[in-house]
Amino acid sequence: MSEVRDQLSIRQYGLNLFIVGFLVLFLELACIRWFSAYVVFLQFFTNVALIACFLGMSCGCLAARRRSNWLGWFPYIALTSVVATIAMFAVYHKWQGLAIDVGYQASPQEVFFGTEYRNPDIAQFAVPIEAIAGVFFILIALMFIGPGQVLGRAFDAYPDRVLGYSLNIGGSLTGILGFSALSFAQAPPAIWFLISCAGIAYLLYQDKGLLPLRILALLALLIIIAIPLDWLSTKHETGWSPYYLVDRVENLITVNIIGHQEMVPFETSGSLYSLIHLLERHSGGEPFQDVLVIGAGSGNDIAHALRFGTNRIDAVEIDPVIQNIGIRYHPYQPYQDSRAIVISMMAVIFCVLLTVNTIWSYTPSSTL
Repeated sequence: MSEVRDQLSIRQYGLNLFIVGFLVLFLELACIRWFSAYVVFLQFFTNVALIACFLGMSCGCLAARRRSNWLGWFPYIALTSVVATIAMFAVYHKWQGLAIDVGYQASPQEVFFGTEYRNPDIAQFAVPIEAIAGVFFILIALMFIGPGQVLGRAFDAYPDRVLGYSLNIGGSLTGILGFSALSFAQAPPAIWFLISCAGIAYLLYQDKGLLPLRILALLALLIIIAIPLDWLSTKHETGWSPYYLVDRVENLITVNIIGHQEMVPFETSGSLYSLIHLLERHSGGEPFQDVLVIGAGSGNDIAHALRFGTNRIDAVEIDPVIQNIGIRYHPYQPYQDSRAIVISMMAVIFCVLLTVNTIWSYTPSSTL
C-alpha cells in the first residue's frame, strides 16, 4: 500500500514539474506583454520584466526547503502589481504635470518615441524611469518566487533527475507554444491570466492552501484585467495584436499607449507619403508601375501610390490588427483597390522568400 502511495506521490511531483514549467514560461510572457503595454514607457525595457521573472523563479528554487509558503502570497502580490499599474496609468494620463524622464533624451543617437511630449525640465513633477522600472522589477520578481518554490520542491522530491528536467522543459516549451498560439489568435489578457490563475489555484488546492481570501484576490485580479481601461469611452477601439496593445481613436493609432501612425487624408496632410512620387514626376520620369511597401500599416503609402497611377502594389504588413484598421477605417480605402496585393507576414521573411524566388527564376535550368 505504501509503495502505491509513493508511486502516486512521484507521479504528482512529475506532473507538478510539467505544470510549473508551463506556468512560469506562460506567465512570464503574459507579464512581459501586459506590463509593457500599461506601465508607461516600460516597453522600451522589456528585459526588466524578463529578468525579474527568472530572478523570482530562481529565488523560489533556493527557498524550496524553507517552511514558508511563498505560493500563498502570489494572489496578493499579483493583485498589488496590477492595481499599481492601473493607478500609475491613470495618474499619468490624468495629470499633465507629471513627466517620466527616460534617459533625459540627451543623446541624438538614442530616441525614445513618445517621451518628447512632456519635458521633465518644465513638468510639475518628474519621475525617472529607473524608479518605475525598479518598483515593477521587485513586484514581478516577488510574484515568481511562489511558482519557483514549488518547482524546487518538485525537483527535490522527484527521484529521476533526467526525466524530471525533461518534464520541466516539456512544460516550458508547451507554455511558450500555448502563449504564442493565443497571441496569434489575438486573445485578450483576460484569457492569458485566466489560464495562469487556474494553474496557481490548482497548485494551491494541491497544497491545501486555496483559502477564500486567496480565491477572491485571484478573481479580483481577473476582473481588473478583463475591464478595458477605456471602457467608459465610446471613441476608443482596442485590440491585442500578436505584438502590441493597439488602440484606435478616429484616425489615430497608438500601440502600447504611444502614438504609432495616423490615417491621413490628402486634403489636409500626408505630403511626406507623396514625396517620392512627386520627385519622380518632376524629374521627368513615368509613374512607378510596380511598388513594394514594407510595413504598409494602415495604408497611407498605398493610398498615395494609387493616387499617382501605380499599377501594382505589394503591401507587406506584419500586424493584422493595424492592417485590419486600415481596411475598415482608412478614408480612401486603399486596401480595397484591386491593384493592392495584401501580404501579411514579417518583412524579413518576405524579403528572404522574394530573394530565393528571384534566384530560382533566373537560374539556368541546366545548372539545377
